[in-house]
This record gives sequence, C-alpha cells and structure tokens, in this order.
Amino acid sequence: VSVARRSSSGIMAARKVLVLGAAGQLGRRVSEKFLESNWHTIGADLTLPKGAGKGLSFCQMLPSDSPERAQQGQLLVEFLKGQLPNLAHLDAVVNLAGGFAMGTAEDPAVLANTMAMVESSVYTSIVASYVSSQMLRTGGLLILPGAAA
Repeated sequence: VSVARRSSSGIMAARKVLVLGAAGQLGRRVSEKFLESNWHTIGADLTLPKGAGKGLSFCQMLPSDSPERAQQGQLLVEFLKGQLPNLAHLDAVVNLAGGFAMGTAEDPAVLANTMAMVESSVYTSIVASYVSSQMLRTGGLLILPGAAA
C-alpha cells in the first residue's frame, strides 16, 4: 500500500482517512493498520477508542437520541475543516459503524436489536457518503461494508 502521494508542489503528503466506528473491534483494528502504514487517521464514534491519542485524531459522534443527530454529517465536516485546517481532502472514508444483532427469531429482543442495527448501519452509511461528497478527493475511496448476517 502506498502511504504517500506527490502533491502538485512535488512534496510527498501522507494519505488521510476517516474511519467511522473507530471504537468498535473492527474499527480499532482498521484504524491501527492505517496508523501503522503512516496514514493520517481520523476516527469517529460514540465513545473514545482504546488507544486514541496514539496518533489517532478523534471526533465523537452524537447518540441516536440526540436532537442534533440529523446534522451529524455537517458536524463531522465542520470538525474536519476546523480541527484540521490543512486537510484539503480525505483520501479514504471507511464506515465500520453499525454492529450486529444477536438472538433467534423466538427472542423478542432480537426485533429491537435488529432495528437498532439497521438504523445505525444505514444512517452512518449516509453520513459517510455525505462527508465523502464534501471532503473526499477526486478518485478517493469510500467503503461502506455494512453489517453482515
């Protein structure tokens, strides 16, 4: 994986990635791999990921019951522009937020868990797409793997 690209001035610049769901098990591992490969890594999640501060910039996402949740995409773009003013564009946006539902069809809790999983996975994919439309460089990578059954 190439971790740097030549800018228009000829200077090598570190690649930049936003990882949504950075505090989850998969999100932490993916963020760590980007950091190990010298990518400028920005994580976003509801809670601070383990190891944040070891090169990982972090933006806290809003909980689903927050009245401002509908503006999550705009708030994330503002964070990226305000906290990282030299960040012209992201090279990649990876959405690993969402989780999964456990249980059987007989378990009444599986209905609520599945509804929360779908809402979280779909909404964060829309947020990732919005952020990409505003911040992703031409030819950049948007990854929306979603939750697998």
